[in-house]
Parts: sequence; structure tokens; C-alpha cells
Amino acid sequence: DQRNLFYDGRIAGGYFKNFEFKVDVYTHPGSASGVYFHTHYEEDGTPAFGYEAQINASRAGESKTGSLVGASEVTTAAHGDNEWFSYYIMVDGNKVTVKVNGETVNEFTEPADADGPASLRHGTIGLESVGSDSRVDFRNAMIRLLPD
Repeated sequence: DQRNLFYDGRIAGGYFKNFEFKVDVYTHPGSASGVYFHTHYEEDGTPAFGYEAQINASRAGESKTGSLVGASEVTTAAHGDNEWFSYYIMVDGNKVTVKVNGETVNEFTEPADADGPASLRHGTIGLESVGSDSRVDFRNAMIRLLPD
């Protein structure tokens, strides 16, 4: 059963367009998670809106850390399990940059004709929980809005 934690705070009413997001992440062996952005609250399951920036060093069969699931994949995680790492996501217009420990691991430019719920518009941030067999810790989450 997948349950997620969505931001519902005072900054921009919880809906962001252009931003920098940074969080410290710790993955346990065989665990995976993700950061959804430009998304909307969903009671259960995978959000229909926005993108997921994957978090996964060692879980088989899933995208690796820094992947934008279904849009731009990363084949090797730039971190290991059992260690804290810095995860950074920036959205600026139609460009998404993902960094691990300050190193760029993915740059994605959304096509101008992108449409539908899984596209860059605006939305909140969500932290993914994939189930009881996966444990990922987060701390020091920060967001900074960028001009639209």
C-alpha cells in the first residue's frame, strides 16, 4: 500500500511553479522512494499529476536515484545505501535539474508540446512511501521559489 506525504504549508499556498528543492536522504538496503513535484494530493497510490524524481540505490527493478520516472532515466545511483546524501531538484520553466551531493545526475527539458497530468505546470511536493518493505529517511527539507 503506497501512502505519500504532501506539502500543505504556507509557502505559495503549497503550489509551486519554478523552485529549488533540497532534502537530505538516507536509504536502507533494498529500499526506494521518490520526490513528486508539480503534483496534487492523492489519498492513496501513485499521484496522477507531475513528475517523480526517484530515490533508489539498490532496489531491483526500479529506476535509480535522479531518474524522472517515465521521462528521463538514470542507470546508476550516485550514492550508496546506509549514508546520508543531499538531493536537489530545480524546476526552471521547462527544464528540470537533479543533483546528488552537488553533482548533476539528470537534466531534462520537457518538450514544448507536453500535455496531460504528467507535465510541468505547478503543484506541490510529495515524498513517496512505497510500502512496509522499504525504509527511506528524510531531513532538512528546504524550498526556494524562483521567478516565474
